[in-house]
Amino acid sequence: MQNTYNKMPEDAKNKLFEKIQNAITEYDITVQQDYRKTVIQKFAINNGTVSYTTKGEVPGYLLNQYSMDEFGKRFRVATTSEYFTSKGVTTANNVYVLDESLNILGGVEKVAPEESIYSARFMGDKLYLVTYQRIDPFFVIDLTTDTPKVLGALKIPGYSSYLHPYDDTHIIGIGKETKQNQYGGLQPIGVKMSLFDVSNFTNPVAVDTYLIGGPGTDSEILNDPKAFLFDKEKNVLSIPVFQQYYGGPIPMEGGSSSGSTTESKGDTGIMPPRPIPPNNWKGFYIFGVDQSKGFSLKGIVEHYNGTSYDYSYGSRSFYIDNSLYTVTSGQMKINDLNDIKNEINKIKLEGSGQIIKYLN
Repeated sequence: MQNTYNKMPEDAKNKLFEKIQNAITEYDITVQQDYRKTVIQKFAINNGTVSYTTKGEVPGYLLNQYSMDEFGKRFRVATTSEYFTSKGVTTANNVYVLDESLNILGGVEKVAPEESIYSARFMGDKLYLVTYQRIDPFFVIDLTTDTPKVLGALKIPGYSSYLHPYDDTHIIGIGKETKQNQYGGLQPIGVKMSLFDVSNFTNPVAVDTYLIGGPGTDSEILNDPKAFLFDKEKNVLSIPVFQQYYGGPIPMEGGSSSGSTTESKGDTGIMPPRPIPPNNWKGFYIFGVDQSKGFSLKGIVEHYNGTSYDYSYGSRSFYIDNSLYTVTSGQMKINDLNDIKNEINKIKLEGSGQIIKYLN
């Protein structure tokens, strides 16, 4: 064997080595598949009695509750498979359809290889999926049969960590914008809102994107969807925002870029320079949403602005009639829903760090 290898041309040696490496990688994945899986347990609830029914298994892991869905007699899941191989970590994304006994009826695997699922949303016979590594592919996946099929995809910078339906043909995405740094890596540069038009399933487009803040800007929605408020009839969208700045101007109001471009304008309203240590700002951005024009900023409700690290944690917003209530563990504010700048009342919530739990 050694003599045969030594007599081979250099390109043949390289091809053989590549085949061996690929075979080792496939073997590594096969060995790990048995324990890198999600086990689904099914229970029946009848007249207050809970009984165990069955269980099923799917490769990979689920991101969160939005990665699974029951529709008719089918249970659908979206997973990311992650394996450690001789080449490093390799990932792939999958969508499976299971029957009532949790047997896999069909699936599509290796969607966006080397990326991971960042958000998912099942809507009837469609799945909207966002994966990410360096860009944000937004996938439309058909679930009209037991064999899922990718219908279309849109690639834009950044990513969406939460997807929320606007209507049957439009999806709101909340996530982060990213840019390449001097070392070739990617860094988040602000909270990004996107409005996707999926009326043409094979060609989804971004109607609008809106960028809030810059580096150091975050939103609880990315980890806690209950912090998100949207009501189409009232035309109100509320998003909690946390911004941290180490001196310099603090941008407060944002800009929007209509159309299916991948560019979005940054914040344009400038406040006076802040000192070091870092300034922490916490509040709510309130928007209107139009399916053809995108996002329009109605106003900003500030809850905290200072250099203390003891800023207000947690956030919820809701409305009663025409009054918008925004709540953090520090205070509650009431603003006119038709004129956000009109503050009706505010209540300090001293020592009430647990209040957010009562609003879940």
